Order: sequence, then C-alpha cells, then structure tokens
Amino acid sequence: MKWIYDHLLYVLVGGISLFTLVSHSSAFYAPSISLFVFLVSTLVLVCVPFLKLNRRDFHWPVLVVVGFWAWSLISGFFGNEFGLSMVGFFGRGTSVFFSLICMLAFLLVAQSGFLLARKVLVLLPLLGGIMGLLGVGEWLGVLQFSPDPSRLYGIPRNPIFLANMLTVTLAFTLYYYFSRKITHKAWLLVSAFLQVFTLFFTLTRGTLIGLAIALAVWFVVYMHRKLKFGIATRSWVIPVAAVLLLLVVGYAARGTTIHRLTTVSDTSAQTRLITWISSLPGFLENPVLGVGPENFYVISAKYFDPRQYQYSESGFFDKPHNQFLQVLVEQGGVGFVLYVLIVFSVYRMLFLARKRERLTSNQFWSLAACVAAYYSTLFFAFESPQALILFFLLIGFLYILAFADVNEQAKFKLSTSTIVTAVCAAVLWYFVPLHGISLARSAGLALSASPQSHISGDAAEKFLRNLR
Repeated sequence: MKWIYDHLLYVLVGGISLFTLVSHSSAFYAPSISLFVFLVSTLVLVCVPFLKLNRRDFHWPVLVVVGFWAWSLISGFFGNEFGLSMVGFFGRGTSVFFSLICMLAFLLVAQSGFLLARKVLVLLPLLGGIMGLLGVGEWLGVLQFSPDPSRLYGIPRNPIFLANMLTVTLAFTLYYYFSRKITHKAWLLVSAFLQVFTLFFTLTRGTLIGLAIALAVWFVVYMHRKLKFGIATRSWVIPVAAVLLLLVVGYAARGTTIHRLTTVSDTSAQTRLITWISSLPGFLENPVLGVGPENFYVISAKYFDPRQYQYSESGFFDKPHNQFLQVLVEQGGVGFVLYVLIVFSVYRMLFLARKRERLTSNQFWSLAACVAAYYSTLFFAFESPQALILFFLLIGFLYILAFADVNEQAKFKLSTSTIVTAVCAAVLWYFVPLHGISLARSAGLALSASPQSHISGDAAEKFLRNLR
C-alpha cells in the first residue's frame, strides 16, 4: 500500500497509457474496448482509497463534474432501462459506471498537486507520440488496424476515436513544449509532428475544423496585440479569406481529403443529419430527465426516418453521432445544461490559469485549440472510453493550474470513508466485467420485447440481430 501511495499518480497515468496501447491486442473492436474499460476501471478503483474527500479543497468545477455524474445516475434510474444505463454496452464511454470512473480519475489528478502532476503527466506526450508513430506505420502500409485504407484507424480501430485521443495528448505535448522549464524539447517536437500527421489523415472533419477555428481566433488576437494599427484592424480578413479559399478548393477537388473536410453531402454526413432531426421529438417527450444514458436507440427506432435507407443499408443509429444531442435526449435539459457547464468550466479554468500566469500565451492558445478540436469532434461523434479518460486527466490538470498552489504537495490520504467507497465500488465492479456485456445485451433484448417498448420496424430488428 505504501508503494502505491508514494507512486499513486504514476500508477494511474502510467497504467492508463499502457492500457491504451495494449487495448488494441484484440482482433475485434468491441472486445478491445471492453478490455480497456475493464483494466482502467480496475486501476482507478485500486487508487480510490487514497482519495481525500475534503469539501474545503473543492472549487466549483468539481461540483459541476460531480453534478453531471449524479444527474446521469438519476436520469438512468428514472429512464427507460436502468441496467443498460449503468453499464451500457460495456465498451461505451457514456455509461453511468464509466462516467464514475472518469470522475474519480479527475479527482485523483486534481488533488495530486502541481509539482507531482507536471512531473507525471509528461507520460501523455510519449503516449501521443507512440500513437502518432503507429499512425504513420498504418499510413505507410506497414501496420493495419482496419481493412479501410482511406483513413487511419489506429489503436481504437476508429478514426474519430483516434482523433479525439490525439487532441488530448497533443494538448499535453504542446503544453510541455512551450514550457520554460523543459530543456530537452526535440522529442516533444517530433511527438507533436507525428500526432498532427496522424490526426490529419484520420480525415475527421470535426477535429480539423475545430483546430482551424481556434488557430484563426489565435491569429486575429495575435495580430491585434502585435500590430495595434494598420493590418491589425483588418486581421480578421485573412483567416476568413483562407476559409473561403479552402471551401472553393474543396469543392473543386472532389474525391480528395480537402473535399471530404469541406462538404456535408457525403453518406456519413447525411445519415447523421437525418438522425439529428428525427431524434429531436424524443427530447420533447422527456425534456427534464431524458430516456437515460445509453438508451438513445429507443428514440432512434421510434422516430426512425426511412430516408436513412437511401444512404445506409442498415439505416439505424443506436447513437446520434453528436454528443451534445445525445446528452440532450438521454439526460434531458438538466443534463445538457450540466454538460455545457463542463465545457464552460474547462475554458474558465484555462483563463484563470492564464490570469495566474500558470500558462504562457503559447500554452494557453495551444490548449484552447486542442479543447476546441475535442469538442468540435463531438458534434459529429460520441465519446469513446479511451479519449474520455484522457480528457478527464486534462481537466484535472487544468484544475490544478487554475486553483492549486504551485508548491502544493499531493494530498493523498488513506481514510475510512474512501476505503468504504472503494469496497462498495469493487463489489459493483465484480458484476460489471463478469456480467456487463451479457447484462447490457439482455437488457436491450428484454426492452425490445417488453410491452412498453417503442422499438419497432426493420431498423430495430437489424439492431437486435447485431446484438445477438
């Protein structure tokens, strides 16, 4: 126990990094994600007894994060299927259980102290560099994570998930690269290059659009600060002109990478748009509580739009591929407000850290751009467990930068209350890895067969066949 105490943050961050890399060992996507969720959850629960629960050390972002998790629990309890909300389809990052794991990881990092956190979290630029190197290997054809050669899929075997993971590791990489106290920076520059290269060839439009917007804002601010007259008064023209040029080139260069990033007429975009529009009535049915986490497919099936078959053979989405809309439908208006408050909290902590001179200008804008890319990606996708746990480590670090003393030491303490919490969580965890997948599938099948079910039609039938 003493060894864990002395090296707690190393165990946590190092374990998450290692499990991220080994989670691709499975030949299939779902078992790979399930393995990752199992390992990370077990690791976090081992560390939980050392969590110091002292409300005097908590600032408002903690209340927002804890409040969002608590509401997901309430929404799941009163929602369509509580068991499904608790464990999801086991590999999903939005289940109540895995959201709890992310919240605990955030609290563990937030109380670790600035000096220890800065020393340990340098592992994440290394993780990002390895993922970037694997991406280059996939681009060269040396490695293969998917039969689709048009995009890079990487460790999570999903280009969008890979892009979201890389935006977080890239944020840490740029933070350390622009740090005045880091002397050996060559490896960080190489890591950043590998990550950006792989990030681009995932062809994830949301991520790249978010980065572009953030960099355009940075350029305008930079020009106004450096040149107070002349071109500074018109500096906004340059990024706007660049965006317009990109759109024109993208339209002309059909079938290319640029065309994919600048159009919404492809199959992927159209199926998402149809799902978004058709699922809005589901929110109006449950505007406060929603249908519960991981139960979006109930609404998707009830309000299924047959136009989906024009673009996809299955035509059915169990998730809307828009995290904001998913939270709105699954957790209602209250959950949506709390989720948006988390986004606000992240940027508020960035500004507070900059105000306290914990971040240089380059660090501030680098982190702001990566966070923008992360959330803009979620306009076209849903959370993945790997990216979500990494992002909560980032939120924990921003919490330290915004509120903690730079000379503050780690606050880990073995207490009775947290031991009891860990034991209860461990008992729950016994059921999740052993019964999680079967429970989730059984819940979905039972739901579909129940008299109260809204599942109907060809789309639901294909969905259930996939579950079996």
